[in-house]
Amino acid sequence: MFLSKPKSVLGVDIGAGGIKIVELHKTKNRPVLFTYGLAAGRRDVHELVKAVSQQRGGELGLKTGVEAKKTQVTNQIFTPEKVVEYAAVLKAVCQKSKITAKNAVVSLPVSAVFHAVVNLPPVKKNEFETILKAKVKKLLPRPIEEMTLDYQILPAVGEEKSQRVLINAVAREVVVFYTQIFQKAGIVLEALEPESTALERALIGRDQSVAMIVDVGAEHTNFFIIDGGVAITHNSVEIGGDRLDQLLSSALGIDPNLVGRVKQDWFERLLLKKNAIAKADFLN
Repeated sequence: MFLSKPKSVLGVDIGAGGIKIVELHKTKNRPVLFTYGLAAGRRDVHELVKAVSQQRGGELGLKTGVEAKKTQVTNQIFTPEKVVEYAAVLKAVCQKSKITAKNAVVSLPVSAVFHAVVNLPPVKKNEFETILKAKVKKLLPRPIEEMTLDYQILPAVGEEKSQRVLINAVAREVVVFYTQIFQKAGIVLEALEPESTALERALIGRDQSVAMIVDVGAEHTNFFIIDGGVAITHNSVEIGGDRLDQLLSSALGIDPNLVGRVKQDWFERLLLKKNAIAKADFLN
């Protein structure tokens, strides 16, 4: 995140459970935590980006003469009111957290990103992108002209001659929506990246071994397979912290609003018990 000149950068995660931010400062060429914040509260960002990302050209009326229908459908999802709503929350949490960074790197939810690994035969450098796009356009849920495409050539495995290419594609409307949010909040949007990229950077680093990251969110639980420091594949199930809270509330017969407090109490008790066991082992 520090490839450019700024000495500080803001990381933002807009999720179903709220907006999380963290500011890092560059000190002696190392990232150092400066401040962080959370604006808790239900957000419908997953529903918004999923609705747009899964719409195919035919469903949006992209045939000759009905381009206006596409614009109308998209505008019903990413309304100006939604931009103002998200920008206001983002701006408020930044002010409360005393953010000083002017540039932000933002993670995109899994539901917003088309992710795949494709194999290509050895081709000339000047033909690579043309052949890649011809291959990828058959896989995308929408016409390639409506997607923002990013790719990464992966290291060869063994003696294979084909090239493995990691593809990430996002609907252009999603990019515009995020850009407008940050413009309204007065923050420069430096980059958008998939959640998998942020997680592998933070949790895996330079480790080249195969690993799995399990990310439990409010509405979804995501499973990422990391190989060679790259998220090769992922899967998502529509069950997260909210559903677990409902199950606990039902099983324990308590108010749903008290489940968070109960989980915290259990965690503190387990932590105290673990520390007591460790102390006993040390004394023995």
